[in-house]
Amino acid sequence: MIHSFPTEEGYTVDAVWNPRGDAIAVGDGESIIVWDVFSGNQRFKLPHDDVVSGVKWSPDGRFILTSSRDFSAKVWDSETGSLLSRLEHDGPVWEASWNQEQTAVLTRSGDGSAKVWDPLSGDLVFKLIHAQLPDSTVYSAIWNKAEDRIVTTGKNGLVKIWNAADGTLIHSVEHDNLVGKGQLNTAETRLLTYGRDGSIKVWDIATGVLLFETFEERGDFGGDAAWIPNSEIIGTVGRQGVVNLWNIDTAELYATPFQADTDLIWLKGNPDRSQLLVSDIVGNLYLFDIELQPE
Repeated sequence: MIHSFPTEEGYTVDAVWNPRGDAIAVGDGESIIVWDVFSGNQRFKLPHDDVVSGVKWSPDGRFILTSSRDFSAKVWDSETGSLLSRLEHDGPVWEASWNQEQTAVLTRSGDGSAKVWDPLSGDLVFKLIHAQLPDSTVYSAIWNKAEDRIVTTGKNGLVKIWNAADGTLIHSVEHDNLVGKGQLNTAETRLLTYGRDGSIKVWDIATGVLLFETFEERGDFGGDAAWIPNSEIIGTVGRQGVVNLWNIDTAELYATPFQADTDLIWLKGNPDRSQLLVSDIVGNLYLFDIELQPE
């Protein structure tokens, strides 16, 4: 062991290295503690007034972005720990993220909205109203790779695609019983959504057109659908213990590479598309090879 980083609240929410790899920001209850990797010493603490929900370094490592259930996100100087701006919502802020040029911050909240901010001045650029109370939680708010679109998903089952330049709504589609975040493919041109009823849908984010739909019966502890990285293939798992791979370009079953003896609850593919890792309901992990045709 190199270092031990003690927690003050007894639990950690998140832990993220800076781009240089010489510091780790750790979500510790109602604050973020920044630790020096080499000395093991605490550099400084970044406080919130309620439990922290996330932390992200800016792409160049100069700033730290934190979010919290205290209805705010905050931007900090990563060298001094000084607070630079406070970005406020009317509900818990569940996530905050940088754009690639770190000229804007995107936040999502339990108040039914996502917002785009100037991170240093704290000025609101525009507000995206995803839903009204009571079904107001925004599950995800993400930029596509070109950063000309923002996609929001929420508790109400709506998937909305926005113009990232001015915040105007381009498309609104619906997936009943939506579970959690939508997932973009590696090219960030398609969105995968997953329903509590086991329904799985893939959307074109430029047009809002439904490209693919299937169903995988969920087990008592859930199921999953996920993109295989660097491909147009999705994997699905559920009650039957079967791993199915689907080709979104052809809308056909591509392969069934594995079957367990019990329900499966999640899956992940490795970056070079050669292996899948899946978990069953009792915590067993299965790693196996897959063979995908070149794109």
